[in-house]
Amino acid sequence: MLTPDQISELHRLRWVEQWPLRKIARHMRIGRRTIAKYLDAPAAKPAHRDRSSKLDPFKPAIADLLQQDPDANAPVIAQRLKPLGYDGGFAQPDFRDFRPLPYSRFSDLHRHSPRDLVR
Repeated sequence: MLTPDQISELHRLRWVEQWPLRKIARHMRIGRRTIAKYLDAPAAKPAHRDRSSKLDPFKPAIADLLQQDPDANAPVIAQRLKPLGYDGGFAQPDFRDFRPLPYSRFSDLHRHSPRDLVR
């Protein structure tokens, strides 16, 4: 089985460089029937599985916890979720979807025109 890089190279040589099958076979040291097989079938896309997170059932509780204490870090929130049935680890669960965006003085400066800042 060819690697995705080899398949891409094979398609590039055939369709962009316009090389014949025999020349590609000699260059890549692959049989010409194998090359023909990969040229007939488009490259397979990697399978993507939609998996749910262990945190999905606890999203409302996480939102409440972060609303009460926006500065709480991930291990603290994970500890508070343990009594609710969370059996995941205390490593770094991803809470970016729940946290408010940080305040930036730079972005605040650009909300006003330069004349408003001088006055």
